[in-house]
Amino acid sequence: MRAAPYIRGKDVLDIGTGEGRLTWVIAATAQSVVGIDPDADAIRAARREARRRGLTNVRFVSRPAQALRVGRERFDTALFSWSL
Repeated sequence: MRAAPYIRGKDVLDIGTGEGRLTWVIAATAQSVVGIDPDADAIRAARREARRRGLTNVRFVSRPAQALRVGRERFDTALFSWSL
């Protein structure tokens, strides 16, 4: 992945995460990943998979990107992949 320098050790926001298919790739090297998607079913599936994988640096939020509301969190990198 050419984006590795932007991911490794970084706090990453994954916009349009769906069921987390990209999240699983970047969670291995990122400091933390927050996945956001409006599809509540996909987010539930992503949460289940994160638990199954034992990932502690990943969190998923169900809401559209227009209502980001990440509060005081800061991210080094934001990804908007496979989304329209």
